[in-house]
Amino acid sequence: MNIDLVIERAKTYIVLGLVVLMPIWILSSYLDPVGLPKLILITIASLLLVLLKAVEIIRSGKFQISLGSFDLGVVLLMLAYLVAGVVRTPNRLDAFFSPGISTFVIASGILYFAINELKNKRLVWWVLLISGVVLGISTIFGFLGILEKMPQLPDYLKSPLFNLSGDYLTAAVYLAVVIPFSLFALITTDDLPKKVLIGFCLVIVALGLSLSIFSILPGKPNAPAIPDVTTSWAVAAESIKENPVWGVGPANYISAFNRFRPITYNATNFWPYRFSAGHDYFLTLITETGLAGLVAGGILGLSVVKFVRSAVGTRGTIKVSETTISLLCLVGLLIALILIPASFVILYMFFVLLALNSKAHTVEFNLTAAKTQGGAPAKFPAIITGVLIVVAVLYFASRAFPVLGAEATFKTAFDALNKNDGKATYELLQESINKNPMVDRYHASYAQINLALARSIIGDKKDLSDDEKNSVSQLIQQAVREGQNTVALNQERSGNWEVLARIYQSIMPLAKDADSFAIQAYNQTIALDPINPNLRIALGGIYYSLSQWDNAISTFSVAIAAKPDLANAHYNLAVAYREKGDIDNAIAQMQAVLQLVPQNSQDYTLANSELESLQKKKPAKTGQEGTGESLTAPQASTAPAINPQLTLPKDATPPAAPVIPGATPTPTPQP
Repeated sequence: MNIDLVIERAKTYIVLGLVVLMPIWILSSYLDPVGLPKLILITIASLLLVLLKAVEIIRSGKFQISLGSFDLGVVLLMLAYLVAGVVRTPNRLDAFFSPGISTFVIASGILYFAINELKNKRLVWWVLLISGVVLGISTIFGFLGILEKMPQLPDYLKSPLFNLSGDYLTAAVYLAVVIPFSLFALITTDDLPKKVLIGFCLVIVALGLSLSIFSILPGKPNAPAIPDVTTSWAVAAESIKENPVWGVGPANYISAFNRFRPITYNATNFWPYRFSAGHDYFLTLITETGLAGLVAGGILGLSVVKFVRSAVGTRGTIKVSETTISLLCLVGLLIALILIPASFVILYMFFVLLALNSKAHTVEFNLTAAKTQGGAPAKFPAIITGVLIVVAVLYFASRAFPVLGAEATFKTAFDALNKNDGKATYELLQESINKNPMVDRYHASYAQINLALARSIIGDKKDLSDDEKNSVSQLIQQAVREGQNTVALNQERSGNWEVLARIYQSIMPLAKDADSFAIQAYNQTIALDPINPNLRIALGGIYYSLSQWDNAISTFSVAIAAKPDLANAHYNLAVAYREKGDIDNAIAQMQAVLQLVPQNSQDYTLANSELESLQKKKPAKTGQEGTGESLTAPQASTAPAINPQLTLPKDATPPAAPVIPGATPTPTPQP
């Protein structure tokens, strides 16, 4: 058996298998059944390709690689994500494993070079068509509600929002890329049975594309939520100012978005949303990888433009051929990356099209340093090179597989939670953290389950036994500790600080100094998300519960300055004024609420009732039923208190806040 031929075929099968499975590969073992499985698939495939290359090096003593038209841009992009993930992302696990954008780009780059080595690149187009047909069928079934009628399927597959590629926008882009080749193949094929088969596939893909486009039209449930260009530009520009070379780090866009989005964003319909990607891929790339990513993306884009100009030639026209179709698809996808965010599938497709258009040539590097006395090449340098590659692959795999095991356990914990099995949820979350302590989501969830168990012990009891007090104390301390761990894993993420702040807030009736700790944590949350009015409302609620009316009024006023049309901010401010005894200002704010809420809503009824009470100068009840759809008055926590209150350990204080240079200025209320 020819080992070299076996290796060559193995590489071909891996590449074709990856290409056909990538858009449609899902797994039910994880909370994210679409994105993470695709990352796993491309990572395993790329590692296998690298291992096979190492075997080739060891056997031949040479390193052969097919170099193409876009290599420089691809390599620079891989390096930008690699280095930025190491030096900038606060929690490297985010960059390389979950969501793992750095790993995905590096693996896609390996796929690019592997496709360049294929002797028959046309096979890639055929497997793209196969995956397009499967994606088209699943899209049709989902749109028609057929999947909902299959009881044996998991619930997420029955959801009208589900799509194998991740979302309907991604499906539309992918199917749009597949159609031109399918149409060209249909026209140029003379064999009738083959023509009929291709025609059938084309109809499926076209119908899937049509339904995908229809599903993402404005007003439809699957219409994508994308931040506007102005906001994304502002986020990218501020990120470059603070971290010019490497940006904020891959998989850390949401932190930059929270800090740097302009206050005008609060005037958009998307103001409650926090985005993990910008308006388009290139703005996301610039934000996460800085000037390094900008240079890499620019070189890659210019190389495509140069390639197109070369293909068009001096006559300004090109002959319709499979090569032309492939080039047009690449240009179209490059334009899409400038217009929309890029999912894993869109990015993978971009690298595949780069490889299909690349005019590759083989380059050989002799790794033999000397010859033996008999004239045979000495392979020791090649063996060392191959072994180093194998060691690097095994090291990465040894780090990756425990992460995957922890993710599977985390999914099982949520399954137990949905079954109201608190004990199993507690144990499984603990197991997830033991397997991989570097994921902030695990610690945040574990903190919440500790608080829930503490509440269940307290219940409606007026007195607790000593054992119950000890259990509650341990659970509360554990919740605080896990909240602190959540922050420690990424101190630049406002959501992590908010988790800790809400933990302190929830234990205020139970533990000494929890109120001051909650205020500290909320202040840091606000420093990292300065124009979020809901954070101000939460902080103002703490001041309200402590009867610090002036602080509450000041905080609610800043929330209104951040978003003047937020009814709940005006409502909270009105209640704070009422408690202070400033009835005139309370009436003014309640009248503002009535101008902002629909007249036929529960909110309007509630606000109108409060206004009538204020106008009669009678104190309104703060704990009445029917609090409306969105108006929630600031209240002291109704959680039962423990007498005497628990004393938190000294290490229960909030962690030291990171230095945040150049943060967006805090909105100030207008006089």
